[in-house]
Amino acid sequence: MWLKLVSTITMWILSAFVFVIIFAINMFGEFNWWIWVMIWLIIIFNVLIWLIAPFISDLMYRWFYKASWISIDELAKESPKTSELIKKICEENNIKIPKLWMIADENPTAFTYWSGKWNARIIISHWIVTHLLDEERASVYAHELGHIKNNDFIIMTIASTLLQILYEIYIVFAKNQKSSWWNSKSKDKLAFIWLISYVFYFIWQYILLYLSRVREYFADEFSAKYINPNILSDALIKIAYGILITPANNRLVNSTKFIGIANEKMAKWIGMLYYNVWQDDTNELIEKSFLYDLKNPWASINEFFSTHPLTWKRIGRLMSLTSTPKYDIKAIEEKFPVDREKLYAWFWKDLAILSTTTLLPIIFAIISTIIFYGEVYVFTMLLPSFLIGYWIAILIKTFWAYPNHIEGQNKTTVLELMSDLYASPVKWKSVSLSWTIIWKWDPWYMFSEDVMLKDSTGLMHLDYQSKIPLIWNLIFSLTKVKQFMWQQITTSGWFLRWVSHYTVVDKMHTDDWSIKANWWVKFWWTFMWITFIIIWIWISILLISNW
Repeated sequence: MWLKLVSTITMWILSAFVFVIIFAINMFGEFNWWIWVMIWLIIIFNVLIWLIAPFISDLMYRWFYKASWISIDELAKESPKTSELIKKICEENNIKIPKLWMIADENPTAFTYWSGKWNARIIISHWIVTHLLDEERASVYAHELGHIKNNDFIIMTIASTLLQILYEIYIVFAKNQKSSWWNSKSKDKLAFIWLISYVFYFIWQYILLYLSRVREYFADEFSAKYINPNILSDALIKIAYGILITPANNRLVNSTKFIGIANEKMAKWIGMLYYNVWQDDTNELIEKSFLYDLKNPWASINEFFSTHPLTWKRIGRLMSLTSTPKYDIKAIEEKFPVDREKLYAWFWKDLAILSTTTLLPIIFAIISTIIFYGEVYVFTMLLPSFLIGYWIAILIKTFWAYPNHIEGQNKTTVLELMSDLYASPVKWKSVSLSWTIIWKWDPWYMFSEDVMLKDSTGLMHLDYQSKIPLIWNLIFSLTKVKQFMWQQITTSGWFLRWVSHYTVVDKMHTDDWSIKANWWVKFWWTFMWITFIIIWIWISILLISNW
């Protein structure tokens, strides 16, 4: 019911946006018959794509990913629970059993696409078959059948079509400013329509993302009606782990990120957490790590730009649908009370830094315009002023992000960092860890200088930058990384948490060697940007003196 309500309201709002723009064009435009032609062509094209897209997708997945069709009877031999559940759901919801595809790919994903309930397809990768238990696989199929039952793919198609109309109107106006159509008495009004079209388009992208997240919640809820919600929760966590361990070979996950069961970027840290604790009984740190998604405002901002909800929010909602939750969210919140004053004090400081540094280039450009207003070189000074503001902003962010680090202080573990509710993507945390290098960040990328490390509690990425970043990074990746594999090292640096999280190294050493690293990044940023500022000020003085 809620999904239908949200979808209906969303469609009405977007339709109103499009109607207002078209009505305004009709009211003020002199030659606008071709606007109607463009709109109808977009609608016809999208309807055709909607009808034939499943067949095109079939060919694409067969050619590029070696997908093969499996019958429901063949599925029953491999996964009896899944086969029975698919038949039951389809019978109870008057859905034709979807065409089932298997992709021989070790990227963990599952997705569905269709024109209607009569020609739906569900695709899973081979990873799902080999790494999920029978019940977990059944819960994934139930989730995909939920999308088909809710018809949310069609809703997203219609919404995307309306969004495309807004964008095309904006583009047409932008490219035809000098035409006779613009040289009318209504020129200013048409310019306003052009601007509003883009504003509507910009706003609507995020409403569409919200709609995408809502559809995932309701597909989860549909799955929970037929199989224990704890099972889908476990499946989501395992899929996240699978995404983590195939970082450089995830073409399939990336190409299906809008329709796949999980968001590739946001899933990685959940997968890392799963690896860190699946053989450990450190439940307190696991439970505490849930709270970042649920309580930290940076997590909500991250989710705002995503096609999928945060994984722990999905799991939290699933837990509310069972009387025997594997993860009792309410109990966890009571067990680890959040210091909201501390959390939001740091958040507002970080936000103030981001806002100031974002606006600083514009402020400098405005100040330059005011100072040199009326002078012939006023426009010449805009770019230097903007760049000076931009470079000063980078300096401010650099010094804010890298707090002073004292070696030996703030000793911690991977799991403790991952359970830090107050971690920030703006103000990094000074840390020291002892761990082992086990592989490169991207194992298949020989030029990568960044590595994956493991301590007694789990895994984390280490971002390494040398004294001369580009050249020495390459030398380090080709000559040093393999030598350091499986060695016990100690690092000091800064912990960063955003979509994923990692440690930026300042110094790493063993008993035999020592490398000074990212302090030089801070040095080079400072040196380079101050040099650029001085050069631009000098150029600006020369420009002014020559006028």
